[in-house]
Amino acid sequence: MPPDPAPSQPLASAPTPPAWFARTAWGVLAYTIGVIVWGAFVRASKSGAGCGDHWPDCHGRIIPSFADTATQIEYAHRLTSGLSGLLVLALAVAAFFVTPRGHIVRRYALLSGVFILSESLLGMLLVKFQYVAEDASVGRAIWMALHLVNTFLLLAWLGLTAWHGGGQPHAPLRSSGALGKTMFVALGAALLVATFGAQAALADTLFPAASLAHGLAQDLTPGGHFLLRLRLLHPILAMTLAVYLVVAVTIASAARPTVAVKRASTLVFVLLTLQLAFGFVNLAFLAPVWMQLLHLFNADLLWTTLVVLTAASIAAPAKRALEAPSRGA
Repeated sequence: MPPDPAPSQPLASAPTPPAWFARTAWGVLAYTIGVIVWGAFVRASKSGAGCGDHWPDCHGRIIPSFADTATQIEYAHRLTSGLSGLLVLALAVAAFFVTPRGHIVRRYALLSGVFILSESLLGMLLVKFQYVAEDASVGRAIWMALHLVNTFLLLAWLGLTAWHGGGQPHAPLRSSGALGKTMFVALGAALLVATFGAQAALADTLFPAASLAHGLAQDLTPGGHFLLRLRLLHPILAMTLAVYLVVAVTIASAARPTVAVKRASTLVFVLLTLQLAFGFVNLAFLAPVWMQLLHLFNADLLWTTLVVLTAASIAAPAKRALEAPSRGA
């Protein structure tokens, strides 16, 4: 196989947005991750029905009675989600003011705006269809999978907005050869594992285990609920992904040994190690809510870092290009 061609960098000389834009984008990303984790707490605490099937109002009122804890939790999630939507949309508008026509930051900021709107739509339909609280239907599982995919893509666009908003070069995936395909498969596999992880977390909420043996018996019982089958598959897929990620990230770091790629690679390895450790703790302690939230938080960080690593590696010059000046000196 011939070596990969050095990727083009069409925006390497494009004007860099003001420094405040990248800092703001990273801040919006961090806040959005916090909102996502709080949303997981809504699910884990079975508070999704805290406002009934009303949306955007709560029990038919803009400001409801807060006598019920579930209402407090759900209403707080709606308020923080609404603020997240406004911040992402404001960031998208700002991108069009601080970058010229055709700048890649505009594209990713616009995608962020589109996906925060679809995020709100999916959340609304979860409430309207009553796919909350104790519901264990196939419809809820499918809708949660769609919600998870949308959420992760939203984080990807926000991460890329912040990354390229800081002046980092961009190159299209099609120009990156085998390395781009390797990283693209890693992203797809990570998205698949995260989707199964959402189903496993739902199973932990709806079918809590009294012990590790009891949980395994639940998962292996013939004719058991389909969510229990998905819960059993998640750790198997997660371990498989971990092996692939180690290989893919090692290849990226060796093929594109720039400072940005090295740093992102190191962070992926650290977050991957933590994710596996959190997974084992989650399993051993029978998925306590605090560990579910920590597991999801780290998964969001790992996914976003993997997206940034992919962008950095396909835009970086190949190793032979970096070594060429030293050979000619």
